[in-house]
Amino acid sequence: SEAQAVLAAAKSEAELIKSDAEKQAIADSELLLSMTKDKAQDIIRKAKEFNNRITFAYVGAFRYPNTIFRFARIIGEYFPQYEYHFYGNSPLTPLVLELTNKYSNIKYFGVFKSPEDLQNIYSNVDIVTACYDNTGLNEQIAEPNKLYEAICFCCPIIVSEGTFIANKVKSLGIGYIINPNDDESIIKFLKN
Repeated sequence: SEAQAVLAAAKSEAELIKSDAEKQAIADSELLLSMTKDKAQDIIRKAKEFNNRITFAYVGAFRYPNTIFRFARIIGEYFPQYEYHFYGNSPLTPLVLELTNKYSNIKYFGVFKSPEDLQNIYSNVDIVTACYDNTGLNEQIAEPNKLYEAICFCCPIIVSEGTFIANKVKSLGIGYIINPNDDESIIKFLKN
């Protein structure tokens, strides 16, 4: 019947539109991944020039003082040419303030609005850190928003080895995987 023919034509057109939208989304995703990979390579080149300041950051509710705070402390203590920025808040904010008082290259920027402030934050960051304590099951299997923020804003990400997110970062080639529980491992990563 005519109604069935019109319905079939509408379905066919809807499939074409959906297909085109999916193709565009895939192309956009591939472009973002490519740009993130390129930025990761640019940061490696920048790091080799001692006078260029690389800015690392943690964006979100502060947790994991044994990993994130350790990473920041090592930058403060051994790498004055780099900066570490904290954006966010949590009951651990006093520990962040201790780090900022002790090291001039560690900065605290306070609470932010998500998603409104993310573009501005990530435009001031070279590498975002999401190296969580990987001893708990939740952290081992988590796929945090920071991964998608890093991709969206073309910002390489540092994550903990032995986690699902590490596999994702490795397969996409958009960041670095470290052992965040050991000072020497972090120092070695930052030197290389």
